[in-house]
Amino acid sequence: MPGMMYAAFVRNPRLRGVVKSFDATAALKVPGVQKVFKVRMGVFTTFREGVAVVANSTWAALQGKKALVVEWDDTGFEHINTADIYTRQQELLKTTEGFLKPYYESVKNLSFAEVQFETPIPTMWWRSVYASTNGFAYESFLDEIAHAAGKDSLDLRRQYLQEERCQKLIDKMEEVSGWKNRKKNEGYGEAITECFSSTVGQVVKVSKDINGKVKIDQVWAVMDCGWYVNPDIIRAQVEGSIVMGLGAATIHEITFKDGLVEQRNFYDYKMPRITDIPPIEVHIMENDENAGGVGEPGLPAFAPALTNAIFDLTGKRIRKLPFSLSEV
Repeated sequence: MPGMMYAAFVRNPRLRGVVKSFDATAALKVPGVQKVFKVRMGVFTTFREGVAVVANSTWAALQGKKALVVEWDDTGFEHINTADIYTRQQELLKTTEGFLKPYYESVKNLSFAEVQFETPIPTMWWRSVYASTNGFAYESFLDEIAHAAGKDSLDLRRQYLQEERCQKLIDKMEEVSGWKNRKKNEGYGEAITECFSSTVGQVVKVSKDINGKVKIDQVWAVMDCGWYVNPDIIRAQVEGSIVMGLGAATIHEITFKDGLVEQRNFYDYKMPRITDIPPIEVHIMENDENAGGVGEPGLPAFAPALTNAIFDLTGKRIRKLPFSLSEV
């Protein structure tokens, strides 16, 4: 497009850091560079600052960016570490108790509470939003309740998820996974979560390989999203959600040191490879209820279903994510 310009940005690596000064002399000498100026981006209640280099080509913008000299001001806010975050969260947990939905309608004795926890690092969006973290907490805890009560964990969910759609979804989970025909030396775990007006139940089967390490043998997912048009899109979205959930639960993690993100690119922020992905079956419930979402609800149930399966096989509870399958 005639006259089109391109920009490259240098941003403060600390989210709340600002630009103290910059020297654009060398950058402006790069052929094609037109202008250099400070930029400011809103991030909820705070801002993130950087410097933009505008040029008539991408290459010129990138070369101008390399030539730019920026001095940052990182004062006035805490340079937090991931270890500090975990320590403070553990302290806050000592001050409250509670159990999350969706069982509030049928469980008689519940206590709800929350603790506000803030860091200099803003919390941004992630696929399924809070259904992922909340789902891991309450579906893991429900499995612990079932074990303490000496009950089958899927039967316990059936007892309290009394709506007809939930009952049919549990029937389907039992049918496709062979839940009633589980064998020794196999671990089965399940979780049922809801978000964006859709409910998803997942069953994960694990066992040990020849080296005694835990491996995932199979994942069954049952989606109730109400009325739908294209089943292939639903299956693709749920499969992708499970792959993303597997990575977040067992492989990759963002950590901070001195207020800086420690991971730089995919060489140290590993993603699941095709050899990491177990067989996945996706089943869609048939009904004429109002349509719900399909792009995000397939993610939250995977992590608790996996960790519940690992407990079923090994007797070890996992209450913190991510974890390494090779170290279970």
